[in-house]
Amino acid sequence: MPPSASRSDSNLLAWAYPFLLAAGLCSLLATYPHASIRPAQPYKVELFLSALGIIAGVLLLTKYRRNGTAITITLNCTVICFLIFAAFSAVSSLWADSTAGVIHHSLLWLFYIFVLLLFSNASTTDFAIKLFISITVIISLFTIVDHFSVVDFAFSEGTIRIRYGKYAEMLVTVLPLLWAAALWSKTKRLKMLLITAASLNWLAVMLSLSRGAFIAGIAGMAFFLPAVLIFSGKRLRRPALMIAAIWLTLTIGTQAAFTFFSQVPSTTAYISGRVDPNNTNVEMRKFTWQLAFTMFRQKPILGIGADNFGVKVTEARRAFRVASPDNPPTEIAEDYLIERAHNEYLQVLAELGIIGFILFCIPFAIFKLRFLGYLRRRRFRITPFAAGAIGGLSAFAISSLTSSFSFRSIQNGFVFFIVLGLLIGHTEKRTRTGTRLPAMALPALVIAVSIALGIFSATRATAEYFVYRAERAEPQNYEEQFRNAFLFDPGYAGAYYILAGRKAADGENEAAANNFSKSVELGIATSDTFVQLARSHEMSGAANVAEDALLRGLRIYPRSVYLHAVYAEFLRKQGRPDEARRQEEAALAINSKQARGWLLLLRDGATTAFYAAEKDTDIAKPADLRPASAVTQYVEPIPYQ
Repeated sequence: MPPSASRSDSNLLAWAYPFLLAAGLCSLLATYPHASIRPAQPYKVELFLSALGIIAGVLLLTKYRRNGTAITITLNCTVICFLIFAAFSAVSSLWADSTAGVIHHSLLWLFYIFVLLLFSNASTTDFAIKLFISITVIISLFTIVDHFSVVDFAFSEGTIRIRYGKYAEMLVTVLPLLWAAALWSKTKRLKMLLITAASLNWLAVMLSLSRGAFIAGIAGMAFFLPAVLIFSGKRLRRPALMIAAIWLTLTIGTQAAFTFFSQVPSTTAYISGRVDPNNTNVEMRKFTWQLAFTMFRQKPILGIGADNFGVKVTEARRAFRVASPDNPPTEIAEDYLIERAHNEYLQVLAELGIIGFILFCIPFAIFKLRFLGYLRRRRFRITPFAAGAIGGLSAFAISSLTSSFSFRSIQNGFVFFIVLGLLIGHTEKRTRTGTRLPAMALPALVIAVSIALGIFSATRATAEYFVYRAERAEPQNYEEQFRNAFLFDPGYAGAYYILAGRKAADGENEAAANNFSKSVELGIATSDTFVQLARSHEMSGAANVAEDALLRGLRIYPRSVYLHAVYAEFLRKQGRPDEARRQEEAALAINSKQARGWLLLLRDGATTAFYAAEKDTDIAKPADLRPASAVTQYVEPIPYQ
């Protein structure tokens, strides 16, 4: 259990527990051996937190064996509403395609509920602040080391942005609270520690290069600083102005340093569009939002099922293209697995419909009304702690508008509910309790949910372990490893895709086609997957089925130059030149440069295509063709010298 606030900061044991928890939350920063395609549901942080949750539950049995847990009215109402939301999420398994996704989503929200209950006690504040400092130190050190070790930013950009984008949301949630803690700290040493931690936190957010987190962090501070300056009393104005000056200097200085002294672009350069003038990132988000709306329109009342977005993307893309055949003019992310909507609110709406979205909003609405009542009772005087917590929660809410992580990544949701619990405990310290949980209720909830989440996560970890072994196994041994993987995770789409590739390499084309088809069904339905599926059918002598696979792909990606070019070449080989010409014309109409490059590559090989592109700038070189992931299979291997 968290140590009480009265413990000395110099007590190393008091820092051991929060640092251990922080290390688990940040465990995704470490590099692990893994399969080339991972399971659909994340499991690493969940597995660690479930083990820690079981330990916490056992310790709670000792703490609450005589007395129950007091719950205030606000907490009582909020928890009940979140429980109803989690229950509705679980019920969506009745109509969802992926039961595993529903289970994962429901267990996450049950886990969040007991985090909320645990940290609504004022005695956990000291533990939470130590946890936030530990998280900040770990992530900031990783980001600084990564940036200083970058040799070629263009090569490392995607890795850095994805790696730290998972944590930027968490950081902006605790940022205002760290500054608030610096305001109320009693000792100079602790104040300096908190100011340093808050500065490192904001530096890590900027180094993550996440535009959404950067804007959200500014919004959170834009609430926190004026609230303290105006509504927290004259005594705090001078230190609050000092904090504002430090934060502004750090923000402007870091952005200027990136602009003038670093090969790494500043976050403001990403926001302004100087780094990405074509706005590919923005267009990607707009596209996923459109897919979410498409899913919502298909099942507006109940939704498609919790955490089923990735499974239903293929169907949504097909429906979207029927409604919008020419917009966007090219196929966005045709070689990318779209697993989330990049907007938490739209994803909840798509997955759980109007009913689920209302249930999602109700507990937050209740808390907002209760918090406004707290402000009225205090004549709108707000403590720095409350201002910092509201600033952090607001930053999370804003970041969730464009983030693909939000509550979907347990480390972010875990920290959000810690801050929410702390705020409820802080604002209702003198409020009468609404109810009292029986002595064994909270420990039982903690242990039961942790065990369930641990078992679920362990199955995903075990399945990936067997796929990892299968990818490295001898030809005579790999099938057993895949059988073991499917035993633990029957819906592991990546495993079917990898197995299909192994079967195709072994010349077992029919088996390859069956596994490619299964991977498409489970969500790996990129344009190149359809091409490989068609090739496997063609190699097994089923030309008609191969053509059906290409036509299925074109119904989902009707503006894919690559698919039109492949289909044209397929028709040419089948002795159907007129139909082949129509496909070539369709490809040329979409993007003539890309089409000419693909047609040359498919017919004459990479060497001929490269030299032709050198002479004619209207032909795309093989290295410039899209989707890039599909090009490598058509490039001739370099002869051994």
